[in-house]
Amino acid sequence: MGVQTGLAGTASASVPAEPASESASEAGSAAIGDLATVRAMGTGEEAPMVAVDTEFTYRIDESRVIDGYQFSLLDPDDPDWRYEIVLLPLVQERLAIEDSLAVVVRESGLWRAAGLSDPRGVPRRDFWVDGDYRASVAALFKRHRVKIVLAGHYLPADLTAFARPVRQRGDGRYDDIMRRVTSASGGLVSLKPVRMIARPGSHGTGERWLPLSIIVRDCMGQSAPGQKTLGVLGAVCGVPKLVIGDSIEDMTRMRRERLVEFLDYGVNDAVIVLEYLTALWGVDAVPPVTLSGGGAHALRAGVKAYWGIEGASNAEFMARFQGLVRVNDGDATDDDGLTYYSVRSLTPVDGDANQAHSAFKKGFHGGWNSCLRVGSFPMRTFDHDIQSAYPSAMAAIVDVDFENGCIEEVIKDRELTPDDFPLGIVTPLVAYASWEFPEEVEPCLPVKVGQSVVYPRTSEGAGAAQGEGMDAVGFDGFEGAWVCGPELALALALGARVRVQIGYRLRVLQHEGGPSRSMRAAMRQMVADRAEAKCVWGKGSLVELMIKVATNSCYGKLAQDVAERTGWNAWVEEMESIGGSSVTSPYHAAMITSLVRALLLGMANEVDLVSVTTDGFITTEADVEGFDCFGASDVFRDARQALVGDPEVWEVKHAQDDLVNLTTRGNVSAQLGGVLARAGLKTPADLRPGFDADDAERDRLSLEERRWFRDLAVSRTGKIVNEYTSFPTFRELSRSVDRLDFAPVHRAPEVSLDFDMKRRPLLETLRVDVVDGHELAGFHTAPWDNVHDYMRAREIARHIAAMRPGTTGPDRPTGCLRTEAEWLTWQRRYESSAGRRVRTAGSALLSELVAAHKAGLVSLPVLAARVPVEQKIAWLGSLGYGEFSSAQWDHMSKRDRRDRVLRDVDLDALVEVVEGLPEW
Repeated sequence: MGVQTGLAGTASASVPAEPASESASEAGSAAIGDLATVRAMGTGEEAPMVAVDTEFTYRIDESRVIDGYQFSLLDPDDPDWRYEIVLLPLVQERLAIEDSLAVVVRESGLWRAAGLSDPRGVPRRDFWVDGDYRASVAALFKRHRVKIVLAGHYLPADLTAFARPVRQRGDGRYDDIMRRVTSASGGLVSLKPVRMIARPGSHGTGERWLPLSIIVRDCMGQSAPGQKTLGVLGAVCGVPKLVIGDSIEDMTRMRRERLVEFLDYGVNDAVIVLEYLTALWGVDAVPPVTLSGGGAHALRAGVKAYWGIEGASNAEFMARFQGLVRVNDGDATDDDGLTYYSVRSLTPVDGDANQAHSAFKKGFHGGWNSCLRVGSFPMRTFDHDIQSAYPSAMAAIVDVDFENGCIEEVIKDRELTPDDFPLGIVTPLVAYASWEFPEEVEPCLPVKVGQSVVYPRTSEGAGAAQGEGMDAVGFDGFEGAWVCGPELALALALGARVRVQIGYRLRVLQHEGGPSRSMRAAMRQMVADRAEAKCVWGKGSLVELMIKVATNSCYGKLAQDVAERTGWNAWVEEMESIGGSSVTSPYHAAMITSLVRALLLGMANEVDLVSVTTDGFITTEADVEGFDCFGASDVFRDARQALVGDPEVWEVKHAQDDLVNLTTRGNVSAQLGGVLARAGLKTPADLRPGFDADDAERDRLSLEERRWFRDLAVSRTGKIVNEYTSFPTFRELSRSVDRLDFAPVHRAPEVSLDFDMKRRPLLETLRVDVVDGHELAGFHTAPWDNVHDYMRAREIARHIAAMRPGTTGPDRPTGCLRTEAEWLTWQRRYESSAGRRVRTAGSALLSELVAAHKAGLVSLPVLAARVPVEQKIAWLGSLGYGEFSSAQWDHMSKRDRRDRVLRDVDLDALVEVVEGLPEW
């Protein structure tokens, strides 16, 4: 070994490649690539794959000792054989990634496959251009590059195990692998090949440079949600993951005492990565950046096929489907704030497209998530889900004609009527509108307030009224929001009056004598390919799961960055917009999610719902298939029939007899098969099953997790301190200053499980449930009348959560809304006049008694008696409404303070309280 690598040596072996699992073997013989979806998902590029894994041990101070670097790759001369290479550092210094890969290239013979004459690379004199480093490097890579795919599993752990560069070009980012990758799907990938140069041997004109062109891929982005562990991936590709028990805690010791076992275990994970990705994409195939990115490519291919433009460029697809064209970076384009296309140097095809993109972006919201009833439900409830909700909605949406001007009608300053919806609920329409619903219906028009979306009965308080400081300004502007066609059509069906300030009905693209539905054809192809995969390779096979992930990810790619999202750009070290995908479209994204919401909102007007979450809801109704949902059900039935040949829309995902419902995405059943949504809490590590846990162990841990969450929920007195361990963010791992290593970070955020106030609590329905011996308030809810009421209610609830009512001092504990008394305190604060401070409901009542007595409105002999004030205060504290302080007594002696309290008083109710008080 060269001194510069600091290696003990290499364990180099050419071993037979693992026989693929039965399903993977059949896949190869049956030609996975014959499936149109798989073909479209692939990149069409080739490069040898080198799988990497590292072993390390944490010291007491939680710094890392790197014990080994493991690599696995197919023999370049015979892919039936595999190399397994392990590099063992002799000293506690980390290896450079380019030097490590140089060893792999040399030992495996990749240098010969790349056409090099020497494993050390190319003599500097053969490519050097005097005085021009950039031209020299360009010449080197043009003629001699060694192209590889460097693949791993959860690469934040492994890429950070390599040494930070010693050589510095510019600010060092060129030689720093962590500055050249980006975060995706929980792993690390490169969007473009990363150029690195290993320079073994002597210096001068005879110095050899080995040019490495590295494409980084991570199995985290190449696997299905919930099935990303190496144990699962190994089972899929026929390479069992080795288990070493507690030895994993001290790999340094294992390497020292049981070296052979260390080597076998260490390289096993790299072998799984290699065999899994090879089974997925083929020998020497470059995988797409992620499966979801491959899904976007398959969607694009399906749309092209439907329109008969398979051979057309992607530029034509962008123009026809997205209404966008690519521009040179130097071209001037209007900045309308739509980063989803400006980041990719795209611009709308014309003025109509520009207006439509802007309006639909503003009308885009995520799924409907809400808690409609709070408390314990010791009865049979069912969690119904829309089957393949977003693919089904995609199959229902029509295309618009960007070529002939996509706006067919401008709607201005008038009320909407059913005639504005020639295609019914799927009419491509968006409008800035105001509204008022009848009181007896569930409103269906969304307003974004901060990070929440609410559905008020009227649009009062929406729009400019939400601006900072506008509550103190006499600005009587149009109060409304941007809303999409599906929910507008439903609003009219529910009897709402909807007035449009400005809106657009788009021109429907015609295809073969009817409205074009290109996404229906694309989804149908993907569904058919998945069915074929199930038939040939079996349910749960590698290819079936791959197509499932791709299909389900298409909506996310349509919506990517429509609601702007930022990510860490390690190259420039700043947060920036992630930009759109190859299929991002505000029109399609907004209409799809609006259609799904419209189906659920229509159901909410026919069935009593307990909770709703994106694509499903909980109710006491066992069968909901027959409900019409004001026409939305027929749209989904038609789409389901077209996709799978079965019009059934709903399926029951969970059922339970003991539901506890707290807030949006916060509910639990203690029964196996029941719902469990943890409202943002992280499950303790000891309640999470290992990848190799059997069904009995998984069931046991599921029951324990349910008991853990339910106990926290029903016994809480404030926010939950949720302690867990995570790892540093990509930003922390890649920044050039104060960079963190991959070491555990202990976190303890405080999480509120309180009702989120997106609906109005109907405290006239307040009841006290007892769950596991703890009091839990329950009640029904209704829509807020306007945005202002919601914002006031939310702020009061947040204040109670931040500082427990009735406590004082700088370290006040957090509070919550769980018991009847806590909810009555919230109610008194909400109903009190501005300027009045309410500590607790009981404290407020005592203040009203004292204020009314001092004002002569009621007579309280105790308070009129000639006794010390301390005795009067003690009597007030004995009434069961909490303590009453001398400071509060003094406040009630001031007329202005008394007047604030008396403005809130219901005198008749207060007289009833006085009549029931005990004599002194």
